[in-house]
Amino acid sequence: FGSPHFQSINSSAAVLCVRATTLSGKVDNGDGTVTDHDLGTIWMKCPQGMTYASGSESCTGSPAEFQYCDTNDNSCNGGVGDGILDGNGNSEAWDTCNDLVYAGKEDWRVPTIEELASLVLCTDGPLGSRNFCGLVNSSNPNIDTSLFPDFRSNWFWTSGSYVDDSNNASLVNFGLGYTGYHTKSGTLSVLCVR
Repeated sequence: FGSPHFQSINSSAAVLCVRATTLSGKVDNGDGTVTDHDLGTIWMKCPQGMTYASGSESCTGSPAEFQYCDTNDNSCNGGVGDGILDGNGNSEAWDTCNDLVYAGKEDWRVPTIEELASLVLCTDGPLGSRNFCGLVNSSNPNIDTSLFPDFRSNWFWTSGSYVDDSNNASLVNFGLGYTGYHTKSGTLSVLCVR
């Protein structure tokens, strides 16, 4: 670098222009995970119960199903109607993500409804502010299968209790691309996030 060199305003000099770039969208990390740069999350490519096969970049097996809570109340989500899974009570959904060690990470969890719904891809684009793709804008499954291979059209738990009824918790259905709710003691699939 040396000493600064100044030129008069009338002389010519080279200028190096730079611009900052921000990553956006979803990117396959090549290790069985997908990074969502817009939300700052990292997803498992395969639902719990399935295994990622790196050689074929596929998910094998079948998704397992888990209870949100073994009781139809708020004991697994902080005791409040709009709470999220917090490790209290007896929650198979919480345990399957919380106990997971994958891609060198241990901080996996059940996604919020906003996070999981962000993966729904209707034929006319992302789910966005709607809560249903609609029959004409629906493919099966309603997710980017280039990032989430062999994905099933199952119903998936989110971490949130359904605010209007403590018996239920929120879900995302990738078959028709919609959000809804289900009885907490019922069993649904889980896709872990960190």
